[in-house]
Amino acid sequence: MTKRSKFIAEKYRGAPCVVCGSTATVTDHIKAFKRMAIMDIEDNVWPLCVFGQGNGHHEEKHQIGINTFIEKYKLHDEMEKRGFEYDSFYGGWLKKF
Repeated sequence: MTKRSKFIAEKYRGAPCVVCGSTATVTDHIKAFKRMAIMDIEDNVWPLCVFGQGNGHHEEKHQIGINTFIEKYKLHDEMEKRGFEYDSFYGGWLKKF
């Protein structure tokens, strides 16, 4: 883990879950960009709870996928706030650069 990753993880640890507001959270990467340093930027993480119904929203996101998760909880504004846009041709959320 890089120093930047540790800084971002510490900043978001304990922040309210973007879905339910619980503070039992972990820092979750919104999108995994292979072979790119984008995973270590603040706009690519958000706090998701680890406890609650089932195993929390963090586990649920991994189980149902990012697009279904965003639709289910109406997180479109949250994604746009973090610099993502929905690409209907691609059928998913892309990071704006």
